[in-house]
Amino acid sequence: MVLVSVNIPTTRITEKVKEKKDLCWYDPDAKKMLYFNGGKLSFDYKYDEKDGKYKVVPKVEDIEINKLVIKKDKNIILKWFSKEYLSTSILVQDEHDDVIIFEVPKDELDDFLHTLDRNRFEYSVEK
Repeated sequence: MVLVSVNIPTTRITEKVKEKKDLCWYDPDAKKMLYFNGGKLSFDYKYDEKDGKYKVVPKVEDIEINKLVIKKDKNIILKWFSKEYLSTSILVQDEHDDVIIFEVPKDELDDFLHTLDRNRFEYSVEK
């Protein structure tokens, strides 16, 4: 048996993230600066019965943005392995955060390495 360590590839994934930024607005009625944290400010006009006039009321709204995130995804290798080598004697010996170690019989090693090369997986062979 030969041990083959396959590096887990990184993938680029877009995730929706709520944007957070510091917002400020000057309230002309109260004559003071108001500070908020969120996506954007929108304004409602509400009638104030005490003053007998309409007032501008700020409201914080969330904004979702698409953010590019780079992650290591070992499911790419595990899906490939379960699809290509379902009925062979190759075994997954160990899984780590950055590498998966396969136990490969010597007679299947050339085919396994060729398939890794064809799928552009980075690997190292430990004999």
